[in-house]
Amino acid sequence: MEASPESNAVNPDSKIRGRVFCLGMNKTGTSTLKRCFKELGYRPIASPGTYSRAEIARVNHFYKYKNYEDMLQLAERFQAFEDRPWNMWRMYRELHERFPDSRFILTFREPESWWRSVEQWITVTKPESLARYQLHLRVLRPDRNAFIDSYLRYNEEVRSYFGDSGILLPLNVEAGADWAQLCDFLGKPIPEAPFPHANPQTYSWQDADRTKRKFRPKHAIICQHCKHPTIFNTSVPGSRSAAKTGSKGIRRLSPGNIRQEWRKPTVQDLQHSPVVRRAMYATHRLLNTFRSPAAAGTRRQGDRPLPEDELGIVSCFFNPTGSRRRLQNFKQFLAAVDATGLRCVVVELAFGSNPFEITDRDDLIQVRCDDVLWHKERLINLGIGRLLSQGMRKIAWLDGDILFQEKNWPIEIARRLDHARLCQVFEKVKITADDHAPPMLGPSSVKYFRDHGRLLPQPPLRSTLARGMLLGGQSGFGWAARAEVLEQSPLFEHAVVGGGDKLILAASFADQLSDQHMERLTQSNFACESCGYRNRSSAYTKHYLRWAERWNAAVNGSVDYARLTISDLYHGKRQDRAYMTRHDILYRHEFDPAGDLVESSAGCLQWADGKGLLSREVEAYFLARRDDA
Repeated sequence: MEASPESNAVNPDSKIRGRVFCLGMNKTGTSTLKRCFKELGYRPIASPGTYSRAEIARVNHFYKYKNYEDMLQLAERFQAFEDRPWNMWRMYRELHERFPDSRFILTFREPESWWRSVEQWITVTKPESLARYQLHLRVLRPDRNAFIDSYLRYNEEVRSYFGDSGILLPLNVEAGADWAQLCDFLGKPIPEAPFPHANPQTYSWQDADRTKRKFRPKHAIICQHCKHPTIFNTSVPGSRSAAKTGSKGIRRLSPGNIRQEWRKPTVQDLQHSPVVRRAMYATHRLLNTFRSPAAAGTRRQGDRPLPEDELGIVSCFFNPTGSRRRLQNFKQFLAAVDATGLRCVVVELAFGSNPFEITDRDDLIQVRCDDVLWHKERLINLGIGRLLSQGMRKIAWLDGDILFQEKNWPIEIARRLDHARLCQVFEKVKITADDHAPPMLGPSSVKYFRDHGRLLPQPPLRSTLARGMLLGGQSGFGWAARAEVLEQSPLFEHAVVGGGDKLILAASFADQLSDQHMERLTQSNFACESCGYRNRSSAYTKHYLRWAERWNAAVNGSVDYARLTISDLYHGKRQDRAYMTRHDILYRHEFDPAGDLVESSAGCLQWADGKGLLSREVEAYFLARRDDA
């Protein structure tokens, strides 16, 4: 983006009312709408061709660091808006809350027509815009299905947010929008000039045929060994099964097995049924009333207050997408921890020059970094280091979006660590969903292993449904360890797309797993349907196994779980986190922590030089999680 000599920004102290924002994606008629704004007398207009150099710098900073407040301050200077950044991510929510007297227009067009226009734009007209547009749409790779899915989902999110408020106008310029429709919505007289149509484009199917070979299909993993694309099943979030093609994948159908399959819904089907979850949760609550006070984790006679140096807490906060929900959840979590009187070290990472969001705390470590990746374990290690240096004997590291059901949870965790070197901080977790049904329940991975003898994988079991358990073993949310364990080995820091808790779990029981099983932890969940190969990075595998050996020696098989129940605070749909496929980003780029990551002067991990494509795909993954959706 280059500065325009015709920048039309006004004095920031001016009081502008009645703003109008175009929220439509690029290539949906946004340039046409800009001409309409000019004809209708809106001034000044925020658009790529009207920004000063300083304003361009602020917009570019937003692209990288997602500082919404800075863009809201910029919006104070304009009356009408089109194009990026005003149509990016959750900007529509921020704009509506900051400028409630505004009007909003969602330009759109038919998905196939939109894709053909976008395809020409990112391959012929402005190929240099591809990288930024991938991040805008929150897609890992530029293919038709991924772009269209994201385009449709964004439009639906905008429509759902505004609902029947009357301040959103969906406008299909391509289908023949006119002055009457627009002016009636804006309360403006109809101009004498004809309705404009900017950027008409011709794009033939021959053009599509020439370019479509450059794009890989969505939901496909390209085999590193034979280059065959394996299409995997995404009909059920988190499904492991690959969609079979060819004669090997065709199952002979008969009336008998059709009836059999119809009568046997999968556990995943049950997970995503609010009615079933409501019934299962009622069963769980009924059974829970018969538990003994000791089993329920209530305070027992003889429990003592914890000495100050017995148990400390570490949690971290970093917000790569500027999510408001993540911040709200973290503050709620902190309030609950502070109520116990425990010492809690918070490690916060801010991106670029974004302001820190956690304030007014004594035990606070704040660092900065430019690169988006999963910083959790590195930040936790910084906090653990502080507590170890000050003589803390037991340390729990907790996700910043959980709440404990029992008030005496610190005593229970400390008690478990009297006899074990490592402890998962819960027995059962309640995972919230976005459909207003009761939560899904799952056991801790350690309990699952003890009950069923399976360490990995730990799928949901039909045998546990009667107790209301719709989920398999859960390795995340929080762990605790004695100081001597953490002095011998830090947490594994290089799971840069997440999943470190599962690697910690496996390493803790590595002496009970085969070498092949341990190696599978850093391989794709999907085998190539042609040759059976699983994508991997040998360097990443070796790096993890070296760490796992040290961690296993420190834990020495002494692992337990606290008899506690936790609940997570909702932060987006679980299927948007792509738990089953996110690591394929690393395998596709043959990720090597030793060469691909370096340590910053602040002690954070960042990408080494020359890792632009890998870093961009990782950033797109975190944007695609849609924490505020």
